[in-house]
Amino acid sequence: MTDVLRIIDSEVVLTLPSGRVISGQLEHATTNKSLFLIDVDPEAVSAPVLLTVPKAEAEDATTALEPDQVLLRNWTELRGAPEALAEAGLVELTGEEVQVGLFGLQALVARVL
Repeated sequence: MTDVLRIIDSEVVLTLPSGRVISGQLEHATTNKSLFLIDVDPEAVSAPVLLTVPKAEAEDATTALEPDQVLLRNWTELRGAPEALAEAGLVELTGEEVQVGLFGLQALVARVL
């Protein structure tokens, strides 16, 4: 099945609690339930920032999501990203939390708006 890409916003700028600023075009890959930022500057050399947990890392939790939901990473360099996306009006946090991996890292369920 081919993944459908949907552009959510072409110019997103998020400031995380750490002070890190991430920006770019926010895209939603609906089939893979992925949300990522792509720097659209033709001179940029940065890789896309994956904001969601890859399906392979939380397959049961990802499969259980509604079609418009994603599982947002909320650890290390992306701590606070789910809240920043919600404050920007790009996602709605459902209040559900999933523990991912051996160390039980926190991921938050969100509905992509």
